[in-house]
Amino acid sequence: MTIDFGSIKGYNPDRGFGFVGHTFFNPDGKVFFHIKKIKKKHFELAQKLDSDEAFETVNFWYEIETTEKGEQVSKLWLNANDIPQSYTNELCGLKQKVESIWKNIGSPKPSWLDLVTRELVGVDGRHELSVERDNLESQLRAAEEERRREAEALLQNEIVRIAKKYDLDTAEAYEIVRIAKKYDLDTAEAYEIVGIAKKYDLDTAEAYEIVGIAKEYDLDTAEAYEIASIVKIAKKYGLDTAEACEILRIAETYGLDTAEVDEIVRIAKKYGLDITKVYEILSIAKKYDLDAAEVDEILKIARRYRRLDTAEAYELYRLLKDLRPLGFTHSRELSRHIIRNELGYRYPNISGIVTMEDGGTRWLFPGGFPPAIYTIICQELRLANQGTSAIAIDFESFQDIYSKNQK
Repeated sequence: MTIDFGSIKGYNPDRGFGFVGHTFFNPDGKVFFHIKKIKKKHFELAQKLDSDEAFETVNFWYEIETTEKGEQVSKLWLNANDIPQSYTNELCGLKQKVESIWKNIGSPKPSWLDLVTRELVGVDGRHELSVERDNLESQLRAAEEERRREAEALLQNEIVRIAKKYDLDTAEAYEIVRIAKKYDLDTAEAYEIVGIAKKYDLDTAEAYEIVGIAKEYDLDTAEAYEIASIVKIAKKYGLDTAEACEILRIAETYGLDTAEVDEIVRIAKKYGLDITKVYEILSIAKKYDLDAAEVDEILKIARRYRRLDTAEAYELYRLLKDLRPLGFTHSRELSRHIIRNELGYRYPNISGIVTMEDGGTRWLFPGGFPPAIYTIICQELRLANQGTSAIAIDFESFQDIYSKNQK
C-alpha cells in the first residue's frame, strides 16, 4: 500500500472527477479521484467541490491503487490522525522521510514541509525538528567561516611569497594569485599573463588567450599576439584572414586608432574596395582637405574603374570635375586645353606625352592619355575621337617626365 499527501490540482464538477497532487512520490505527478470516494465519508468537502468553490487549498491524505487505467485514489483522510493503525508502517516511513528533509540543510525547505510535519508528528515534534535544523545550519556556517579564515591565511602567505619572489607590491601579487586560481595555473604562468597584459595593454582574458595560442602552436608571445589580433579583427568585421592582416598592417604602419580603422572597414565594405585603396583615398582627402561629397565621388570612380590606382582615381576625379563645365566634344580639344593652360602638373599621373603611329609614321602627342584612361575620359565626358587610324603605341606621364628632369 502507498500513502501520500497532496492538494487538489483540478476538478470537474459536471463529471465528478479530478486530480490530486503528490508530495512524497513523483512530486510532478497527479492521481485521479472520483467524487464518490469523497461523498462516502466527507460529504461537506464533496459539497464544496460541487459548488465550484476554490479547491486549490484543499488537501488530504490518500491511499493509491493501481488499476488498468492508471493510479487512482482508493481511500482518503482529511487528517493524518484519521489514518487507521493498519497503516502504521507506511506512516513511519513518511515520518522518516520528513525528518531527513529537515536535516538536509544542503537543500531549501519545501513549501509543504511545515504543514505535513505538523500532521505527522504534531506541533511539538515540528518545533524540535526546526530547532535541530537551525543548529545544523549554525554549525555549517561556523565550519564555513573557519575554512574561510584558513583559506584567507593561506592566501595571505601566498601573496607575501609571490610579492617577495617577483618584487611586487601586495596588489600586484594578489592579482597573480587571482589569475592563477581563475585559470587553474601555477603562479609562474599567472605572472607571465600579467606581464603580457601590461606589455600589450590587454585585459587578463586576452593575455591568457595569447599564452594559449603560443603554447598550442609553439610560438613566442609576439607571434601569438599578432595572431590573436588578426583573429579579433576578422571576427569583429567579418573579414577573412588576409583582410584582417591588411587592416592590422595599416593600423600599425600609420598609427591608426580603433575609430579610424572602423571607418576604413565601413567604407571598404560600402564601396566594395580593398582596405589599402580606401586608406590611400582617405589620406589624399585629408591632404587636399576634400569634403565628404568629393571623397564619395573618388570612391565611386575607384569602384567603377578598379584598374586605377589611388592617385589615378583622384586625378581622374579632378579632371572630370574641372572639364565637364567646358563642354568639349572631341578628345583633341581636351588635350589642347591641358597643354595651352599647362595643366600637366594638375593631372601628372594620367596625362603626359603619347607616342602615336599611323602607317609607319610616328609622332609625339603632348597632353594625351594612355589608352585605358583615354577610354574612360571619353565615356565620362562623352567625347568623340578624330576618326583616324592612328594608334597610341607608348605613353610617358608628366610625372615621369618631371622626375627625369629633376634628376
